[in-house]
Amino acid sequence: MNSEQRVSKTRICICVDDFGLSEGVNTAVLTLVAQRRVHATSCMVFAPAWVGGAAALHQLDGHRMDIGLHLDFTEYTSQPSMRHSLRALIVKSMFGLLDTAEIRAEIQAQFDAFERAMGRRPDFIDGHQHVHQLPCIRDMLVAEMQQRYGHARPWIRISQGLPFGAEVRTSGWRVAVKSAVISVLGSRALSGLARRAGIARNGRLLGIHGFGSDEEGYRSQLEKWLNAATDTDLLMCHPSAQASADDPIGEAREIEFLVLQGAVLPRMLAERGISLLPMSQMRCTQR
Repeated sequence: MNSEQRVSKTRICICVDDFGLSEGVNTAVLTLVAQRRVHATSCMVFAPAWVGGAAALHQLDGHRMDIGLHLDFTEYTSQPSMRHSLRALIVKSMFGLLDTAEIRAEIQAQFDAFERAMGRRPDFIDGHQHVHQLPCIRDMLVAEMQQRYGHARPWIRISQGLPFGAEVRTSGWRVAVKSAVISVLGSRALSGLARRAGIARNGRLLGIHGFGSDEEGYRSQLEKWLNAATDTDLLMCHPSAQASADDPIGEAREIEFLVLQGAVLPRMLAERGISLLPMSQMRCTQR
């Protein structure tokens, strides 16, 4: 197969994280879905804008996008006691200090909230700040998915980025280190758990960056991600139509939205022969 044939077979999914976080994020998702620029969004089911946002998601064609659960232990949880700083959550998970019954109960509460609002199971599961891959959380998550959904299980996001050298060339040293840290915290272990449970996964995860780029910088980064993309990769993004005053990456969200809704993305995709689809409509890797 020559390079032209190989590129023409590349399918990826672009996923917006944090639906429900704010009206600005919700508006960005609905706009980009209408433009057919994104084909998945993951939802924070206890965040401030979730209830109204869920009503809007009901109006969308479920065959055109995947709607998933953005499992959250660091910002919006069912119980305040389950909310941790990311650093504390990582330390507790790595040293076996999390209460498995409490973790399972919180996972159940977030599944329940999604199902109440949407009237169905999520199409996929990922994690806010990638917490779904941490020790204990990943085990309780997969166990709950097996018990709750039987063989009709959602797919699960694996946060495995590009190889380190390729990530350096694509995004620079700082982002490459960030990507490696995210991966080492549990992507391989979660992938193994999911494989043994028969749960489908994405290919590699693209879209990791430092949230410090201007519009031209993000546009350039997007081009590099698409150059590196292979079949069934997932490109995550965090756009918002309007930054919230208390959002530490609010400006970066606005920049992502400007680039993703502009004319450049369709051109980049066409030049590379990349098609966009919901991940559930692809043959997810290593089923």
